[in-house]
Amino acid sequence: MHNPAQDTWQTPPEPIATMLDASPLPAVAFSPHADWIVELGRTKLPNIEELAEPKVAIAGLQINPQTWDTAKASHYESISIRRRDEKTARPIALPENPRIRNLQWSYCGQFLSFTHTHIAPVEEDTIEEKSGLSLWVLDLEKAAAHALTGPILNATTGASARWLPDNSFICKIRVDNGEPPVETTLPVGPIIEENLGRIAPARTYTNLLENPHDEALLEYYFTSQLVHVSFTGEQTILTEPALYRGISPSPDGQWIKVTPTHRPFSYQVPIARFSSRTYILIR
Repeated sequence: MHNPAQDTWQTPPEPIATMLDASPLPAVAFSPHADWIVELGRTKLPNIEELAEPKVAIAGLQINPQTWDTAKASHYESISIRRRDEKTARPIALPENPRIRNLQWSYCGQFLSFTHTHIAPVEEDTIEEKSGLSLWVLDLEKAAAHALTGPILNATTGASARWLPDNSFICKIRVDNGEPPVETTLPVGPIIEENLGRIAPARTYTNLLENPHDEALLEYYFTSQLVHVSFTGEQTILTEPALYRGISPSPDGQWIKVTPTHRPFSYQVPIARFSSRTYILIR
């Protein structure tokens, strides 16, 4: 007789186990001037811990509430570099258990930025040891990477950091709003939707807003501030908190196009189609 209490995770038989455990070939990227080659170590199949990480489905997206990033986001686990005429790549020292994402080349092509996702143990998730995304920069000439920020980036929607021509960054950082909003047992009011009274085809989406609590979660997780981060890590706050979707610097870095989302929020479409304003920020 089958006994569910005795069920555990099983290891597949050979040769399937060896095939699944085999390290995949690295991804390869070239610098803008094609003088450097970067080899990025791909991860194997995600482990149980990664699959079990929390997620919040909201406004057409799924985010990780621990890290303020996309839920179950793919990542690289190592970086090696070599000049185009070299045969052997040099590994780059990275933080423990690296989760490398969001790689971007600097304007000059001599630096490579990336985000590192840090997952703090539950008992250690404090101000000093917090889960989240930090911004790092790799100096190719020195073959060394260093952190510019702590785990403060907000990558729930759109890019969390963008290079500027002077080798500094515009970043979206998380806003400390305390604990996440808790859903009340009683509705605060009716949910009202309007239409034009005619039949028309409409697309369907998943993970949309459904009630005022979802709206509160949206504002909690998606609210960020824009910050200028120098190449040495100094931070200057540029804006008040808002639901910033996109940030786009001008070619000379003196102007920043920003697109914040604003109310009213829709229960029919994802956040990419919410009402928004676009304005130009002078740095």
